[in-house]
Amino acid sequence: MFLKNNKKLLNRIAGSSAIVITALGSGAGAVATQIPGIMSTAFAEETKNVTATATLDVGIQENGNHGRTDKFEISAEVKQPVKEGDTVTFTAQGINAEALNNQEVKTADGTVIGVLKTKTGVGSPTGPNYWSVVYYKDKNNLSEANKNLKPSDQEVSEIQVVFNKKAEEFQNLSFKIGSNNNRTVITVPVKDKVEKINIKLGEKTLVEKENQVPAAKIVQNTASKNWFGNISEVSNIYNTEKGLGGGVAYFGSTPAKNKGFKTGDKFTIELPNDSGVKIDVNRAKKVGEVLTLSHGRQLREEVTTVNSNGAVLTQQNPIKIKVVEVNADKAVFEVIDQPDFYYEDVNIDLPVVATDESKVDQAKNRVNVKFKTSFESKTDPTLNTTFESKDAYLPIRGTSLSSTGVKLEFKTTQWRDIDTNKNLKASKVDTKTYPADKIENYSFVRTDTDSKTGNVIHYYRPTGVVKTRDDLSDSKVTRFLEEGTNKALKDQERGDKFVEAGTIAGYTFVRSEVKGDVTTHYFKKAEEPKKPEAPKTTETPKKEEPKKPETPKTTEAPKTTEAPKTEEPKKPEAPKTTEAPKTEEPKTTEEPKTDPKEVTTIFKDDKGNIIKTEKGTKDKEDIPGYKYLRTEKDKDGNTVHIYHKIVTKHVGNKDGKDILLKEEEGNKPKSSFTGYEYVDTKVDSETGDVTHNYKAVGKTADVKTPDKKEAVKTGTNASATIAPLLGIVGGAGAIGAAVYVAKRKKQ
Repeated sequence: MFLKNNKKLLNRIAGSSAIVITALGSGAGAVATQIPGIMSTAFAEETKNVTATATLDVGIQENGNHGRTDKFEISAEVKQPVKEGDTVTFTAQGINAEALNNQEVKTADGTVIGVLKTKTGVGSPTGPNYWSVVYYKDKNNLSEANKNLKPSDQEVSEIQVVFNKKAEEFQNLSFKIGSNNNRTVITVPVKDKVEKINIKLGEKTLVEKENQVPAAKIVQNTASKNWFGNISEVSNIYNTEKGLGGGVAYFGSTPAKNKGFKTGDKFTIELPNDSGVKIDVNRAKKVGEVLTLSHGRQLREEVTTVNSNGAVLTQQNPIKIKVVEVNADKAVFEVIDQPDFYYEDVNIDLPVVATDESKVDQAKNRVNVKFKTSFESKTDPTLNTTFESKDAYLPIRGTSLSSTGVKLEFKTTQWRDIDTNKNLKASKVDTKTYPADKIENYSFVRTDTDSKTGNVIHYYRPTGVVKTRDDLSDSKVTRFLEEGTNKALKDQERGDKFVEAGTIAGYTFVRSEVKGDVTTHYFKKAEEPKKPEAPKTTETPKKEEPKKPETPKTTEAPKTTEAPKTEEPKKPEAPKTTEAPKTEEPKTTEEPKTDPKEVTTIFKDDKGNIIKTEKGTKDKEDIPGYKYLRTEKDKDGNTVHIYHKIVTKHVGNKDGKDILLKEEEGNKPKSSFTGYEYVDTKVDSETGDVTHNYKAVGKTADVKTPDKKEAVKTGTNASATIAPLLGIVGGAGAIGAAVYVAKRKKQ
């Protein structure tokens, strides 16, 4: 496990998400207090006068039969006073609720009135841990637990609210508990089955759903290379009131046919600048530390067996790897010890931190990410492989984004080459940013700060490289040169699109030239205002000299307007220093100034960003994601079609205030957001921008109390969300209010 202060694997959390817990009450106790220890009292008892309802959405099913990612919520009302230690107990069949354990239950104003206690086991809350019954070391020597596992066996959880002393101050109480993106494993069958998932209060079933589970397909391995890539379903990123913070990205490696992992093999994970996350070095294992790994369930016949009941079991033996390199952008691991023939998977958990708001998909409740992974065999190069993720993501768990909005808890500082946009040193992710510092053989250029996220990028250029570098590629380059001399007038720009010519003091724009991924804007020196006085040297006497053949050649001089070119002693040429105001003799019509220029059609947005350019005069056209606004001609005769980049906004109205739920580029359809319902859609007739409007829903009725004091309202707007327990030991690496996974998540 790639986390600090790792404990031995005892229980499985497997990605259960954060909870939404609120409580209502009347009476004293408006001020929140720190929760006291829950004490056993002689008179504590299960609270009787309780009514409850529940909702359950059966969500994503991994590999068809490995596990589910669900959402559930329980709403309860206690219609009697309670004592410290009194309880309200729910049972959840087919739901792993370990992530709720030890979470505080609060009133809407933050007063802690209790804590959640959970138990989870196979068959019952006190049954065995699931992983102890599904794993074996030798298929010829299965344990009794291996033999007894049945396809119908499910994880069952007890969820108990235990009230504290503060709860005694209320006449009655209402609360909500629940989980978003909550992961529960499924016992993998060799025949199709239907599982029942329900939540009960005592003997009363509050909600029940059925889930179709297809039979497992145990397969032979035909791969020719060792595969190493990310596993999105069991990964996570946590959201709190402070914003999107940390989580865990999971990576798995599967061996090729008749091959296994051996000492000296290396695994590398790289996170590019647009990955959406960075490695959290505060929680990561340090260079030189050793990890003993386990893995998830597998369906390869070499490491899988089926017991007599028809339940699929998986071989599980340890393998050890060492951390060779780790920073915010990259991690490298090396196998240092393995069984004689290790043909099982290798799973690596990498602690990460969210770094890019634009990667958040609020509708799907996840962060879209990019990873680059590679495997390097020490003994057999034919097994080497490199993989770049496509459609990878981290499920968002924790506080609903609809209540916090999309924001980042942490800031990223980077030091980049201004021309290549490559990192010069490892990124840093922290609650603060870091200043630019000296980098050997580089000179500092500027610092850019993202106004939304606070992320900082310090730009540098190699010492001695003043303007342009011809050895660069891999992105679009915009250059600004002087016509005729090709002298760089300002820093070239590099990015995913070309930059508009703009203006340069003392120069006049001449033309733009596009060659592949390079656009060059040419300028000439602006003409001096005093030059119009030149007409005093009348040109009329010079009409006797049109016979001179060398004269037409000098008409090229206006390109640089450099008057000092009077190296020929002939007096008739001296007036050429005043060529700016000349009305050229008829001979100049032989080589018009526009000849060296090629008319270009420029497509750009209303902010000046060039979308594309085409040679010649072209009509406007439809460009996906843009709305055409108008067409103009610039002073050089180029046609300029101007567009607006369409933006779709999802706006929720909550308590009379508009909240931006999500913003995305292009014309996008309406979506769904927890706690909101769709109202209408409006399209700006001028820009084409789309606004989908939503309104907050889900408020519960006010709690009525015997003493007629005004009850605190509950519902979505009053919710206080608490991140789940994720087992990190000690305070190191804790991020915000969340504590992160320190136990193996299994497939």
